[in-house]
Amino acid sequence: MIKFNTNKPNNDATFLPEDYVERRAERRTNFICITLFMVVTAGVVGAFFVTNRQWNEVQEYQRVINIRYTQAAKDIEELKKLNAQRADLMKKREIAAVLREQVPRSILLAEIINRLPDRARLAEFQLQSKRIDPPPVARQVQSASAGRSIARRQTGGSQNAPPAPPEIQPPRYDTTLVIIGIAPDNRDVAHYVAALHECPLLRDVELKVSELTRIRDNPLLRFRIEARIDPNADARGIAPLAKHRGQDADEDPFSVFADGAEAAGPEGR
Repeated sequence: MIKFNTNKPNNDATFLPEDYVERRAERRTNFICITLFMVVTAGVVGAFFVTNRQWNEVQEYQRVINIRYTQAAKDIEELKKLNAQRADLMKKREIAAVLREQVPRSILLAEIINRLPDRARLAEFQLQSKRIDPPPVARQVQSASAGRSIARRQTGGSQNAPPAPPEIQPPRYDTTLVIIGIAPDNRDVAHYVAALHECPLLRDVELKVSELTRIRDNPLLRFRIEARIDPNADARGIAPLAKHRGQDADEDPFSVFADGAEAAGPEGR
């Protein structure tokens, strides 16, 4: 049985069946819902593709960063190895330099003699070397490291790790030289001390004694100078001071002695 919609006002009166009107409203509602669903689904799918693309870009960027990080780690390890090799070579160089003798005694003696004034003479030359022991702080550090190694062995940690080899320290020496000579007056002694101060191989040059003595009734000054060899000095870059020591007998105050060894007297032996 077909029902007509007669409950509406006269201006909205229709002669369409109520079932048809309801079905049409239902179809309109279903169409709107399907359209909204398709729009939402398209938005979700679009957002998924955009997010997936961004995620792929992030993963690619992370892969590039990991590759760079791995390469940088390899470079850092190579740099550490090079630094360790450099430190080892520097230690070997220091040991070789100590064994090679930076200041040959021939050059040192030439510098001392060539800087001597013409009117002065050397009577005695002494050279003493004393080995410098490492400071107590370094010994305490080594003792502490040894104690930690013993503690690790007792606790069972790092039992398979080989013990670190002892570090070889290059020997260091403090070399002191003593110069004893004679001169006619204090001026020559002062000139000699000033000349030794200018020598690049020496440091801490100091006049210890300057006293009057008599040799064959001739008044002369007997002086004693002490100095230290600079541990950082390198005679390879120093040209020996050349000096002509020829002198007339009339101008030499020591020409009164027939024998040069006798001129020095008992002080020069």
